[in-house]
Amino acid sequence: MGAELTNAFFLVVSLAGSLGAAWLYRMAKCPANATPAAPLRSISARLSRRIWLALFWANVVVLALGVSFAAYRYALHNATLGAQVQIEAFGPLVARVETLHGHANGVPPGYAVWIVVRSRASNRFYPQEPVEMYDDGMWRARVVFGNEADAGKQFDLFVVIADLLAETTFKDYLARARNNSYVAGLAVIPSTARVLATMSVRRQD
Repeated sequence: MGAELTNAFFLVVSLAGSLGAAWLYRMAKCPANATPAAPLRSISARLSRRIWLALFWANVVVLALGVSFAAYRYALHNATLGAQVQIEAFGPLVARVETLHGHANGVPPGYAVWIVVRSRASNRFYPQEPVEMYDDGMWRARVVFGNEADAGKQFDLFVVIADLLAETTFKDYLARARNNSYVAGLAVIPSTARVLATMSVRRQD
């Protein structure tokens, strides 16, 4: 919901900016005696028509990008409507490392199942290693809940289906995590990934 509201806000701002820049460009182009608003004439006199035109096209580009993103989000939602992912029962107490199993069906081409763990202590999201998928729709994943010092803490597990953009974000994080002793988790799950299942657990060791 946050991504949709942000996109809608930028669409409104860009549309208003485009209309405003176009109007001011027109006012700057008109002769001074053809414009009844004296304050506006003084503002337009300070700025060239090229600046207003550049502002207009900049807002048009932002508006077009916003519309494209909204259309992409709509297509993503429709493409993944039939996707279902189940997790075999486990928890609510878990070890630091668990192997989870489940079943997925209806995952469209170009999407993949991923597991993301959120630490409630840090409120950060930690993508796990890619899920192993089998021809019959079954899947298996190795999941790590925090580090050695996180015994007794709570975690949330998210099963998501990710498009190429979200997968790139996850893989970039994992590449950094493999090369560093500590990497902060993601602030959010990418907006182009769709959460299909969630579970809350607590570390017991």
